[in-house]
Amino acid sequence: MIEMFEGVPGSGKSYYAVSERLLKWVRAGRRVYVYVDGFYLDRLALFEGTDQA
Repeated sequence: MIEMFEGVPGSGKSYYAVSERLLKWVRAGRRVYVYVDGFYLDRLALFEGTDQA
């Protein structure tokens, strides 16, 4: 499934996508493909204590 979040600049799209969707999916072991400027999955893996996939 592809989800897209849209809105005006500064409305919290990236924050919502990461906090409400991405973290839950990563913790559940789902495969995630993401492009958010300045967001790095290897750093998330360190934060979450998981292997980068």
